[in-house]
Formats: sequence, C-alpha cells, structure tokens
Amino acid sequence: MTKDEMLEEMAKGNKVTHMYFDPKEWMKKTGQLYEFEDGCCCEPSMFWYDRDEISWEDDWRIYDEK
Repeated sequence: MTKDEMLEEMAKGNKVTHMYFDPKEWMKKTGQLYEFEDGCCCEPSMFWYDRDEISWEDDWRIYDEK
C-alpha cells in the first residue's frame, strides 16, 4: 500500500510494516506518536525526518501477527 493508505490504516488503529522493516517490526499510532514493537515511541516528524526517499512512499502493509 502507499504511504497515504498506510497513514489511514494507522489512524484506524492497525499496525503496519514496511519492506525495509525486519519481519517482527511494526509500528502503530498511539495518540499523536508512533509506537514500535519494542515499546519505543517517537513523533511522526522524527520518524519521517530521514525517510524522504521515494522508496518510503510505497511497499507498506498491515502487520500480520501470526
């Protein structure tokens, strides 16, 4: 899915992952922050700070917990 679609899914409370993430890595939106599988949180602007390449605009998916 695209970045815009991923942001919509996170707004719904879904965990998402990206092709660059390790298989067990995910993130979700908690309040105004992004929360990660290890419990760490960051501001969205911090996450996107160095992820401005075109490769981050696509290849997102909903995280499969199985």
